[in-house]
Formats: sequence, C-alpha cells, structure tokens
Amino acid sequence: MQAKLRKSSAIEIMDDAKLELHKWNSNVAELEDNSTAANDEQSFAKQQLQVLPSESKLLGLKWNKSTDTISVEFPEQTPITTKRGVLATLAKIYDPLGLVSPITLHRKLIYRDVCDLKASWDADLPQKSQQRWNKYVESLPQSVSTLRPIVPFQQAVESVELHAFGDASVEGVGAVVYSVVRQESGVTVSLVAAKSRLTKKSLTVPRLKLVGAHMATNLVINVRNALVELPKPDIYAWLDSTVHGTTLAPRQRSVQAVCGQPYR
Repeated sequence: MQAKLRKSSAIEIMDDAKLELHKWNSNVAELEDNSTAANDEQSFAKQQLQVLPSESKLLGLKWNKSTDTISVEFPEQTPITTKRGVLATLAKIYDPLGLVSPITLHRKLIYRDVCDLKASWDADLPQKSQQRWNKYVESLPQSVSTLRPIVPFQQAVESVELHAFGDASVEGVGAVVYSVVRQESGVTVSLVAAKSRLTKKSLTVPRLKLVGAHMATNLVINVRNALVELPKPDIYAWLDSTVHGTTLAPRQRSVQAVCGQPYR
C-alpha cells in the first residue's frame, strides 16, 4: 500500500535527523500508531485548541475516523448585545473549506447591518437587531459534517469530474465545487470546497452574476491544482445563462479560456 510506504519513508527521514515521528492517525486500522508514545499526554498546542485525547483533527476540523467525516463545530453561543460581541462570534468559526458558507454569510449580513447603524463597539444594539441575532442563533446546528474522502474505494480511478456552481444575489456571492469520481465499485459525489462573501451594494445583479462566475472559476482551478495525484479531471462550470434578459455569453467564453476546456 502506498500509504504504508510513505509512512515508513517519513519515519526513516525523521529518524536520520534524530527526531521521532509518532502519534499517527488514520481511518485504516493497520496504519494507526498503537505504541505507548501515542498515548502520551496531550501537547500544549492541542490543549490550546481544546482537542480531547479521543479526538483527531484535520485542517483544524474535527475528524471522525470511524465514519471518515469532518465537522465544522459552532461554539456555544452567549447572549450578544454589542457590535464587538457579534464580531467576536464571527471569528470563532473555523471553516477553511467553506463547508458552512451559507451559515457564515448570514452572520456577515447581520454584522454589516449592525455596522450600518454606526453604533460604538460597546453600545447596546437596537432591540430589532438583537431579536434578529437571537433568532439566527436559535436556528444554528451544533455542527455540520461531510464525508472527507473524494476517493473512498481502494481501487483505480477511472475518471474524475469537477462541477463548479456560481451564483449571486443582492446580498451575497457564492461558489461551490463538487467532485464526481468513477471507480469499479461505483460513483462517488463529494462536496470539495465552497466560498461566499458579501456583495457591494453599488453593483447591479448582472455584474454580481459575473462576480459569481469568476469566483467559481478561481475555486475550481484551485481544487484542480490541489488534486495532483488523481487523473486530470473534466471541468464543468454551471452558471445562470440570463439575468433579466441580459445574456452571460461573454462570461461563458471567459470560463472556457481560464479552465482550458469547453464551457458546459
């Protein structure tokens, strides 16, 4: 198995430098580190990140090895009455892959509206803003989980497709990339990455749609460049074709030029 060879090679390289490489975690039992060193006391870094001894993390996200899923967790919410408090809660959500982008975008919208009030950092928010925030907090899940592996079966990959979706509204712009992997045992569809951001109020909807197309193009190219060990993927970009009668054909050609493949 290639993973075994890489593990042995990494241990040998670090051993030559008189460094012990241990505490291995894997979703495959035979690659786990069952030595006594793996049961040592938690490192200072893990203590600061509040990682429990029984937990594992990938990219700073909770990783369930038995189900091979990663989760974005929402911190326990405390009553928020000031602009400073709203911003502090925004900073507590760690989501490098954008798995909960729709949820965090809603938070950003609330914070932008709070900023438009031009209140001081520690002044109490108006009752309407506090009610809106409390309603949002009550709707939050404890965590959001998704399957981690793009290629779940230990088999040769027949083909890979990347599907990028981009869209926009007067409030936000978003993009997401899904992978479709075909193997002998079946076809696997996975959420790979997503991204969202607030829109500029001065932009028109057709212009915002182009911003969404640009965001989707950049995101799918970054994903393609990261999947270096898989067969070269076919890329599909899915966008709205018209906005109030205004065609987006020029942007379709731009997607084709950047991706190096026909727009579909």
